Amino acid sequence: MSNKAVIFGATSLIAEHTARLLAAEGWELVLVGRNRQALQAVASHLRLTGYAPVHELLGDASDMDSFPRLVDSARQLLGRFDLALIAWGIFYPSPDARQIREMERINHVATVALAERLGQVFAQQRCGTLAVLSSVAGDVLRADNYSYGSTKAALTADLQGLRQTLAPCGVRVLTIKPGRVETPMTACIPCSRFTVEPAAIAAGICRAIRRKKSVVYLPGYLRVVFFVLRSLPEWLLKRLRF
Repeated sequence: MSNKAVIFGATSLIAEHTARLLAAEGWELVLVGRNRQALQAVASHLRLTGYAPVHELLGDASDMDSFPRLVDSARQLLGRFDLALIAWGIFYPSPDARQIREMERINHVATVALAERLGQVFAQQRCGTLAVLSSVAGDVLRADNYSYGSTKAALTADLQGLRQTLAPCGVRVLTIKPGRVETPMTACIPCSRFTVEPAAIAAGICRAIRRKKSVVYLPGYLRVVFFVLRSLPEWLLKRLRF
């Protein structure tokens, strides 16, 4: 019996590379995305290279009323979930008030709403892994992206609570904290030697799922970096540029 996963935000590069790795291992997949053409392109590639069925569902992170229907549709296609990955998110540099509200709505409110709905399904199954893409930006807020970072900090906090809630049911909640990744979302940010390819992040996600991690920093050395940064006093943080 093959493993089964549903991926929300499946046309993002991190999600696409993760789906490729899962498909190569024989996972049956349901891909959820808002752009029909992009979703079909990802699914077609997976069907050529994978060894299990790939299904498509149209869904938009901004339409929270549709989440119960999307989850139920994915469940009908798969029968059960071994894994659910939420990999959507938005970023605006120097955001105005409207953009700040949009980031909060997508990165935090919508993501938690979907995670709660998926958590109910996993609790009924009494098994499975819910993996959610957060960010190291939520660990220590920086001057150049604190509005974005605050949405990820709130998401990470909610996931910690959901993890405690679902643990007695045998359900794992994985918080994924990548650093800067080379994707269209971050194209407006100059690359640095610390920028990581999406394929490397995807490999780290799959490894963390296999190892039943609760929180994973990608690359792994960021766990130490941000442990140190969180330990610094505010007066010193204000002098740093990182």
